[in-house]
Amino acid sequence: MRYIKIRGDKMAFKDRLKQARLEKGVTQEQLGEQIGVAKSTITGYEKGNSEPDMLKMKKIMRALNIDANYLLQDEMKQSADNNTSLEELKLLKKYRVLDERGKKIVNTVLNVEYENYQSAQEEPDNVISFHVPEYYQTVSAGGGDWNDDNACEDLLLIKPPPKGTAFVVRVNGDSMEPTFQHGDRLFIRPQFTLEDGQIGIFVMDSCMYVKELRKGHLISHNPEYDPIPLNESARCQGRVLGVCDNSYFEK
Repeated sequence: MRYIKIRGDKMAFKDRLKQARLEKGVTQEQLGEQIGVAKSTITGYEKGNSEPDMLKMKKIMRALNIDANYLLQDEMKQSADNNTSLEELKLLKKYRVLDERGKKIVNTVLNVEYENYQSAQEEPDNVISFHVPEYYQTVSAGGGDWNDDNACEDLLLIKPPPKGTAFVVRVNGDSMEPTFQHGDRLFIRPQFTLEDGQIGIFVMDSCMYVKELRKGHLISHNPEYDPIPLNESARCQGRVLGVCDNSYFEK
């Protein structure tokens, strides 16, 4: 790796990238081909409209024969000035490239963990509690519940929920009996894919379901309900980790 003479005291990542590319003597199109992106993507990097992920960053450094000490000077200075680690800055970069759905899931998990941390600081040493949001929107164990409500309330639990839990939803209907009953609270871990045989919550045609995934169908455990074939609108919202029963609450 080589170092490039810095022109001026303050240069952003976009400026250093452009300077390194020009000194290497390659066009935006050529650099894009070397790292596997379009010319317009390189243009966006150099205008500051977007930033490469860590994999693309490594490819850029190899293509231009430079290292992170040059490209990421601002980030390293920011880390030192704000007492922020480079690992935290990497997480921030990943967060910024997520779509609104991805950011919502990350925010939900982060809020739960932060509230748990705050509760641990505020409550007496002999009291342990766990905060988990419960959405008012139910998930259908039947023909489908209309997906139109993002409101939630805070549940206070006296023992830890299953690892990975981000929120709780209630079951509406009897199609998942005997596994789940109408009114059961379910612990949910956000994830976008499930394996056959796993139970999750799904959005399809603007309706919410709790079903088992099996061979491209949503399966009910109550034999009175027929399988529902997945269509192009189907999206997995999370995996069911278990039932939030009375043992999780004060008696």
